[in-house]
Amino acid sequence: LVTLIEFQLASRREQQSVRENCERHAKELVENQQQLRSATIKARKAISRFHAYSAKTTTERLSDLLSKMGDRVAQSEQTMDSLIHSSSVLVQTHSEFESHAGHIKTGNKLLSKYERRELTDKILVAIALIFYFAVIYYILQKRILSKFWLW
Repeated sequence: LVTLIEFQLASRREQQSVRENCERHAKELVENQQQLRSATIKARKAISRFHAYSAKTTTERLSDLLSKMGDRVAQSEQTMDSLIHSSSVLVQTHSEFESHAGHIKTGNKLLSKYERRELTDKILVAIALIFYFAVIYYILQKRILSKFWLW
């Protein structure tokens, strides 16, 4: 009987110990579940903040990229306008140079023609002077020198 009572006491103590362990483990389970829920909520908030920050930085980068692209497009447009203006100026200058080249060719032709006429005029003047002096010599010879020479 003593052993049976001791066994029952021991089993009651063990039962009490097991119950206490079960209650303690149940409380730990509830605490762990609450900690897990709060950790999950914190993690979700952190992930949400990270996604919001990532979206914000991506949006800012895209906005910066868009403004840079707009600046480049404006710069390219100005460059294109400058090139168009420069090419029109070059076309006008080329046409003016062609016009001047035509005037220079015409002037060159006129100058060469004038030089030929000037040379012809010099030759004709020289021939006229020779003829004039020949006539003067002939006249002098017939009138003045013929008196000194009697033949």
